[in-house]
Amino acid sequence: MSDDRERRSDPFLDFIISLFSAISHGIEFESEEYIPTTVIEDNEGVRIYMDIPGLAKDSIEVLAKNDLLLITGLRYNRKFRKTIKIPKTATDKVLSVKYNNGVLELVLQKRIRRKLPMPF
Repeated sequence: MSDDRERRSDPFLDFIISLFSAISHGIEFESEEYIPTTVIEDNEGVRIYMDIPGLAKDSIEVLAKNDLLLITGLRYNRKFRKTIKIPKTATDKVLSVKYNNGVLELVLQKRIRRKLPMPF
């Protein structure tokens, strides 16, 4: 039997090796993690509260487009990224963004519900 056997590629092992290599070179990863989120509709709009402790207040960016909200920033000196679906009762217009005591509050404009006339 020859010692010149072909090395078979193991995708999982290759991933682990590249992960440790990246970490040792200081490359930071963005992650989508579970973030406790509460949605409340009131007279002013649709409020979205997200528990995100450790987020650097001056790094927060919010982009609303195509029925999705993208929240990015720095959290514990690492890149943070979270995407959530905009509630059906809201538009993609962001009215305000506040961050206080680890809670991000977003207010989105409510959709105008049109009442259709009843045919008689």
